[in-house]
Amino acid sequence: FYHGEKYKPKDLRRKQTRAMRRSLTPKEESISLAKTQKKKRTFPKRTFAVKD
Repeated sequence: FYHGEKYKPKDLRRKQTRAMRRSLTPKEESISLAKTQKKKRTFPKRTFAVKD
């Protein structure tokens, strides 16, 4: 009925806490900036093994 519309009636909108509605979506959270990606590539996670 309201699919594709810009606004929905308030009683049909998502019911969550205000903070949860305003938080980033999982897709937005997973995106990393180009600068961060570059830094991760140049300094990979170092792994060390302890010899017995």
